[in-house]
Amino acid sequence: MGIATEVYVAIVSCVLSSIGSFLIILLNLRFSDYRSNFFRKLIWVLSSYDFLLTVLFFFPQSNKNSCKFQSYALVFAGSMAPNFSFCIAIITYLNISKNYPIWKLAKISIYLHAVSFCASLGIMIFSLFTAQVGPYPETYWCFIHGRLAKGFYYGTIWISCLGSTIMYLLIVKKITQVSRAIERMMNLEDAKKRREVLQSQIRMSIIPLSLIITWFFPSIRRGREIFSPNSKEIPWLNILQSLTNPLQGFLDCIVFVFCSKYSRDKLYELFCCKEWKKSSPMKVIGLSHDKKTPLLITAEEFMSNSSQKEADPVISLQESINNN
Repeated sequence: MGIATEVYVAIVSCVLSSIGSFLIILLNLRFSDYRSNFFRKLIWVLSSYDFLLTVLFFFPQSNKNSCKFQSYALVFAGSMAPNFSFCIAIITYLNISKNYPIWKLAKISIYLHAVSFCASLGIMIFSLFTAQVGPYPETYWCFIHGRLAKGFYYGTIWISCLGSTIMYLLIVKKITQVSRAIERMMNLEDAKKRREVLQSQIRMSIIPLSLIITWFFPSIRRGREIFSPNSKEIPWLNILQSLTNPLQGFLDCIVFVFCSKYSRDKLYELFCCKEWKKSSPMKVIGLSHDKKTPLLITAEEFMSNSSQKEADPVISLQESINNN
């Protein structure tokens, strides 16, 4: 095992991650009802940064200017993706544990996004003045060199990973409490609805977990590189780092596209059949204006719309259907 093996493994991971991020971006761009969900918008933004990060891997290293561009763009995108993942972890925690309404979470997300964007931009500017750039044989791309610049870059990422780990543990604790409460519910219909909402919340809680997975081995390797630059390389650690580091876009695609029936239906409609009809069981949510025709909606659409509104979900959903 050597540098060539690391490069091939990293290429496979980058291709998978690029495809996964591209599918999420494509679904949001193609379907307005798909991106109307607040949490899917967050995943859309995160996937954009992940896509930029993995695409930069294939940027040509033809001259000094392209090497500089690749290095500083990687610094920005490489710090922005974990920073925004931390923001999503905070928003998910506020939604699950504190029961914040969607409008309030949307307002908070703007501030968090602005802070993470400015932090990543600051890291890139700091690197412009303190770091040298050049080929980085461990990952087959150009990147910054220098202990100070690397320490500043990876330090912010480790802070995001630590914060995401704390948020993830708090979210898991709350989900466990809610699951136990659902088991004690006497009303089976209420328990079923709450369980469906809980499943979507669990899906969002995987974001900080995927961040931890993708940065665990790279953090160990980069920590050894910064604090012990003369230490002997560990081949299996290098392979795991090359495999997991670019993989967040692919993991997000598995969770939010392939593990969601609503997203799978949209994907099938996009590539296979424009008139694709969902096989999801229909729910009767009321009657139309003539008081005779029942209003039907799929279970996934019902939960997607009701999770975004504070009012009674049936009334709110009827209003949205009548408006359309």
